Amino acid sequence: MFFPCQATQQSTSMHKSSGTRTWTRSDILALIDAVKNHQEKFKSSTMKNDAVWKIISATLEKKGKCFTATQCKDKYKYLKGKYMKKKDNMSDRSSGAEFIKFEYFHEMDEFLGTSHNANPIALASNIKKHQVPDTEERKMLDSDDNDTDTSEPSLKKKKIATKRKLPEKESPLQKYVKELHENTNKREDNMERRHKENVESRKEALNVFAQKMDAIISIMANKNKQ
Repeated sequence: MFFPCQATQQSTSMHKSSGTRTWTRSDILALIDAVKNHQEKFKSSTMKNDAVWKIISATLEKKGKCFTATQCKDKYKYLKGKYMKKKDNMSDRSSGAEFIKFEYFHEMDEFLGTSHNANPIALASNIKKHQVPDTEERKMLDSDDNDTDTSEPSLKKKKIATKRKLPEKESPLQKYVKELHENTNKREDNMERRHKENVESRKEALNVFAQKMDAIISIMANKNKQ
């Protein structure tokens, strides 16, 4: 029997002890292809996500690419996070933002492009909701992961942290800028009001002048008739 990962068993053990593993471009493309082929299994109500990642790990192993289910899951979570940021960067709402490059965008967009999870309209709020840590394994925003921590102690901690947040006080500079802005608006309003008053006064003066001229013309016309 042929074991494609047997030749790299020592290297795999060394990587496991350090908690990291190097992914080549070939490895990543194989991972994306495996996820694409098994994506429907993540929607199954009878199969857990962990079981699907084990299948994906076995699929890669048949190609001589030795990665555990956890490594496959963490790497894909990272890739999907990068894909979502790139998708958001391409939308009209991010005009003026710095260009984001993602090498595997087209490969992932083939099967994620029509997913509501990759909709640019919802990306910004989705990314803010899930703050992205620094480590590669924790950068993913995994909408397919059903193992989100919603335990009661965790929710209580979040509520306590929210209560502890105090309203931010305005700095002296912020107050000055605010007052300056208000004063500027007042001056502009006063100038506009005075301008309107001047226009109305001129209209009224012209009307009075026109009435007087009409009266003079009428008097002169009557004298000529006599």
